[in-house]
Amino acid sequence: MPRAFTAKTIENLTADPAKRQEIPDPALSGLYLVVQPSGVKSWAVRYRHAGKPRKMTLGKWPILSLADARVAASNALEAVEHGRDPGREKLAAKKARDTVADRDTMEALVDTYAKRHLSKLKSGGTPKRELECHAVEAWRGGGVG
Repeated sequence: MPRAFTAKTIENLTADPAKRQEIPDPALSGLYLVVQPSGVKSWAVRYRHAGKPRKMTLGKWPILSLADARVAASNALEAVEHGRDPGREKLAAKKARDTVADRDTMEALVDTYAKRHLSKLKSGGTPKRELECHAVEAWRGGGVG
């Protein structure tokens, strides 16, 4: 039987440049570590709902730790046991968050930009603060005053 994942084993896994890999977690049936050819690692849970196989991505490693991935996968598998589809629930929640009224604001734009780009920079906090101070405040309430 393979040994359970640890943070060190996940960190030391190398990517196969020829193909994407899905490595099952021996400690929790249904949880997989997905390793892309680029080396990016993420967590996914596989389950069956209404007789059909489904897969739900949980998040990227190391942002989502091994312990957090196991908790999220356990919650998803518990939802399946109660007859719910956690993948569809996640998608519905995302759609509810991304309503047009909320999405089309300067504050939402700056938040999205900060999450996607500035969070990867060592000094990403400074441009985010400047954008919030100048752009968001200027556009709050419908336009530049």
